[in-house]
Amino acid sequence: MNKQQRRYKTIDGKFAPVLMLADTQGDGIVAREFEGAALLPGCMAESAFLANACLVEANLNSSNLTAAYLVKSDLSNADLRNAVLKNADLRGVNLEGAQLDGADFKNANLTGASLSGVSAVGTDFTNAILRGVNFDLGCDSDIGTTLHGTIFHKADLSFANFHE
Repeated sequence: MNKQQRRYKTIDGKFAPVLMLADTQGDGIVAREFEGAALLPGCMAESAFLANACLVEANLNSSNLTAAYLVKSDLSNADLRNAVLKNADLRGVNLEGAQLDGADFKNANLTGASLSGVSAVGTDFTNAILRGVNFDLGCDSDIGTTLHGTIFHKADLSFANFHE
């Protein structure tokens, strides 16, 4: 595993550490601690092992997280617009308030995940497992949960909460 630390200037002008990971041995990316790190949009993290990762407010816009293992990770308020999460394992993940517009969750497992207050306009959940997912359409977030044009073709929505 090749690891590099750099600094990234955030929108508010502050600098945050950026953890850049490269898989040099074909075993996948393995990391857990991202707290306080800024992840650059468009990152390639296929088959990454990020269980229990703290990715609160992470910018993962247009990132490739195909087959990533993110079980019980905290991605609340993260920017995942146009991200690819096909075949990802997202069981128990916290996505509250996340921006998921245009994201691809085909065949992903989101069993028990919280998607309260997300924006999922045009998001594709084809064949995804969404058992027990909390969409909570009446959440207290400023914008609420938005599911316009969201694709649920052949998705398992058993016990999912869409209540207001």
